[in-house]
Amino acid sequence: MYNLEHLRMLVETVEAGSFSACARKMGKVQSAVSQGIASLEVDLDVELFSRTTRKPTLTVDGARVLQFARSILRQVEDLNAAAHAIHRGEEALVRIALDNSLALPRLTEICSGFSEKFPTTILELYSVATFDIGQLIKSGRADLGIAYIMNDFDKEIEQCFIGNLRFVSVCSANHPLAKMTQISMSDLIPYRQILSRGQDEAEVTTFLKFSTQAWYANDIHTVRSMVSKGQGWSYVPAYFADDWITAGDVVQMQMSFDHKPWNMGIDLLAPKGELKGPATRWVFDELKSLLG
Repeated sequence: MYNLEHLRMLVETVEAGSFSACARKMGKVQSAVSQGIASLEVDLDVELFSRTTRKPTLTVDGARVLQFARSILRQVEDLNAAAHAIHRGEEALVRIALDNSLALPRLTEICSGFSEKFPTTILELYSVATFDIGQLIKSGRADLGIAYIMNDFDKEIEQCFIGNLRFVSVCSANHPLAKMTQISMSDLIPYRQILSRGQDEAEVTTFLKFSTQAWYANDIHTVRSMVSKGQGWSYVPAYFADDWITAGDVVQMQMSFDHKPWNMGIDLLAPKGELKGPATRWVFDELKSLLG
C-alpha cells in the first residue's frame, strides 16, 4: 500500500522539476526518490511519469493522480494543525454577535488576521439587532458581541467601550425634507421617522423620536430600503450614508439643530469573567480597535 512519503515524492518531483531536486528538498538520495515513485506506480497500477524524456514528465494519468495526492497532503496538514491547536487549548469555534451596521472595514482585517493565527478555529458572525446581543451572550449562544451602548447595566456581561460612531440624518432625494435647506425639530413632526429596535421592542434612547409617527427595523439594509423608497427619514451611521449618497439613493438632511455630528458609543461585550481561550481573547483584543 502506498504511503504519505511516496505521495510527497510525487508532488515534490513535479514542483521541483526533477528527482534530484526532490531528493535535495526531502533530504534523501536520488535513488530513494526514484524507488519511491516506482513503488507508488506499482501500488496504484498507474504510470505516473513518462520514461521517454530526460526530465520527469507527468502522464495524463499521473496528472490526474497528482490532484488527489495534493488534496490528501493538504488534509494531513490540516489534521496536524488541528491536533497542535488542541494541544494549545485553542477553541473549535468562536461566535461573535454584532449589529449589522457595525460591520466596519476594520472587521474584515481582523477576520483575515484571525484566519492566519487560528486556521483551525471556526469564526462565526451573527448579524442581529443591538438590543438582542446581550441575551445571546448570556445564553451562551455568542462568545462576544459588538453593540451600541445601552443605558441599562447588566451584571452578567462585561462591557468594554471601544469608541464612538458618527451618525447623520438622511432621506430620499424625492422626500419633501430633501428640499429644505434648514430643518427644525418642528419641521420633522409631520414626516415618518425610521427607528431601530429589537424583538422585545427595546430602543436606543440616544435618538429622540421627533415625528408623530414611526416605523421600525432591526437591520440597516432594511432601513436603507425604506428610506430610499421615500417611506421615511432616519439617522444612520455616516460611513453607510456616504455610500448611499454616492449611489444616489438618499441625500443628507440639513438639520438646523445639529451643530455637531451625533455620535453613538460602541461597546464590546463578553460574558462576565469568562473568555474561553486564546482565540477568543485574541479577537476580543483586536476588536477594541474596530473603530480605528
